[in-house]
Amino acid sequence: MDIAVQTSGGVEAAYKAVMKPTEGTILTVARVSADTAMETADSGADCEAVLEATVRSAAEALAQTAQLTDTAEVIFNIYGRQEAGNLLE
Repeated sequence: MDIAVQTSGGVEAAYKAVMKPTEGTILTVARVSADTAMETADSGADCEAVLEATVRSAAEALAQTAQLTDTAEVIFNIYGRQEAGNLLE
């Protein structure tokens, strides 16, 4: 299905456009939703089902990203931003 292929292509371009792609950002949300779009399309679902699954997975990934961001913030507060940045690399 074209929409799933185009979504995946957009995610690939977004990752290439970022110098240091980091999980737990909007890139993660885009990647997860594109993966879902491809899986749903590959199962033979129609366009409406692909879009519904894609939006649902994006919402779930966004909620998880917020949790990752909260965790990173705790680490930053404990170790300081420079030290935490070194730990996360």
